[in-house]
Amino acid sequence: MKKIVSIIIIAAMVMSASACAKKDTAEPAAAEPAAEAVLEPAAETPAETSADTVTEAVKEEEPVGLANPMVGITDPAEFENQLGIAIDPAQIVYDTKLFIINKDLAHIAWTQKNVNDEDVDFTLRATKNAELGPNCHGIQGELTKLNDIEIQGAQGPVTITVSEQGGYTVYTWKVGDTYYSLTYNNDM
Repeated sequence: MKKIVSIIIIAAMVMSASACAKKDTAEPAAAEPAAEAVLEPAAETPAETSADTVTEAVKEEEPVGLANPMVGITDPAEFENQLGIAIDPAQIVYDTKLFIINKDLAHIAWTQKNVNDEDVDFTLRATKNAELGPNCHGIQGELTKLNDIEIQGAQGPVTITVSEQGGYTVYTWKVGDTYYSLTYNNDM
């Protein structure tokens, strides 16, 4: 399994480097200005309001936060312990950030330089969740399929689908009951 992931990462980097010569040099569209926030004036408080009452009012107005579905981990063994997925980021020679998302998705992110010494962001994900599996890459919208690559794995042939969408190249594949994706921005 580790060899398949390594082969796929290397194949992605090689194909990406060969695509550098085809890189579009068009200027990116200017971003639209962000909408300005409208603030409501605070209600007037009578002069005899006590400090306790003001503190209680402030506490009531504090926003309630949403739970973050991304839980950072430091030991990649947690992927196997919590998800049953063995991924060894030691094969990636760059600083990696490890997360478990929604208690069923392994997420490894790293940044590396391309041939032009520019940063390229990579994300490797894996899940055993069959509903999420084919779309574990997390890219919204319809992917444009470029081609399929078939490699021989320890458990038989593995087909890697290469797609693009919104400035990202996406590799997806399945080994056994585990779905994988490798995504990077098209600045390779």
